[in-house]
Amino acid sequence: MPTYFLPVVLVHATILAVAGFLIFFAASYAEGRVRLFGNGLGVWLCILSTIALVGGVTELILHPPGVCESPAGVWRSSPAVPKLCENAKR
Repeated sequence: MPTYFLPVVLVHATILAVAGFLIFFAASYAEGRVRLFGNGLGVWLCILSTIALVGGVTELILHPPGVCESPAGVWRSSPAVPKLCENAKR
């Protein structure tokens, strides 16, 4: 897994959170069903942002960069890891 994975997840989560805030802000000036829809959409974007952060951190915790599962099922971290990972993908 690339080492730039977490910054990419942070950028996506930040974009979702900012979009949610803007929708909440716009919905505060609306009335009726538009306000209800805006609040629901804002909550949904905040939930997606949280899921992106939790998923990205979980992915890095469960599969750290430079570590792969060998054919024997043992997690290894050594200079030979790229060779093991290439053999495991075939």
